[in-house]
Amino acid sequence: MTPFPRTLIQIHYHDRPCGVTQVMRWYARAFSAEQGRLPHANLLFCAHDRNACYPEFPQASLRSCRNADYREFADRQSFQSETLIIERRLLAAMTAPDLPGPVAVLAHNLFLCKNAALVSAFANVVRKLGKDTRYRFFSVVHDLAEQGRVERLQAIAGMERMGVHLHAEMAVTGGAVRVVAVNRQQVARLKLAGIPAHFLCNPVIAQKRPMNRDRKNEPFDRLLEHCRKRRIMFDPDRPVYCYPSRTIARKNPVEAIAV
Repeated sequence: MTPFPRTLIQIHYHDRPCGVTQVMRWYARAFSAEQGRLPHANLLFCAHDRNACYPEFPQASLRSCRNADYREFADRQSFQSETLIIERRLLAAMTAPDLPGPVAVLAHNLFLCKNAALVSAFANVVRKLGKDTRYRFFSVVHDLAEQGRVERLQAIAGMERMGVHLHAEMAVTGGAVRVVAVNRQQVARLKLAGIPAHFLCNPVIAQKRPMNRDRKNEPFDRLLEHCRKRRIMFDPDRPVYCYPSRTIARKNPVEAIAV
């Protein structure tokens, strides 16, 4: 039986508030809860923004690397220089002698290539450490450039014309990296592109919060009026579950309704 990791290292561009960093917080929380009192390490590798970041990642220790933040490159030389810096920082964080093994390394949203140097640095680290059984690498796909992000497709194409083969870097698998996606639609698209992908839903914090009845009545009254006008069945006395998100496939509205 494969032993459960004792170290979790999450890689991202930044720690500013967004959907991905919220998921990373939940990963960190769940990992520490699973470890209990056992010795373990919980790390976050990204650019740190003191003015805009979350107040804290309670369970995760920060390994700040400002070079990891969003960036576009005008020439290949600057790209290669930044890649080398990030690679060295990643290797230093992952091979620290005090980290208990096994080590799980999760890179978030690299398929968007919002910093090509971070994508390439991660691929290089995988090539160097991928055969070491102490490490397990995962590339977590939250979003795809092909899902309406024209500017990302243009940026990736520009790097390709520069001689930087980002598509090969993003999909550096070879058995060393397991690509996981947060919904089944993305899994299907990745497999169609020849990338072996697996489904891993985002962690969810289940909790009940008391709601002020006066504040609750106003949206209920509006919703009830809307349903009456259009003859839609709606019972305001039954439990109501809120799912605030955009109505797009990658936000899983159908799955939310099914749950």
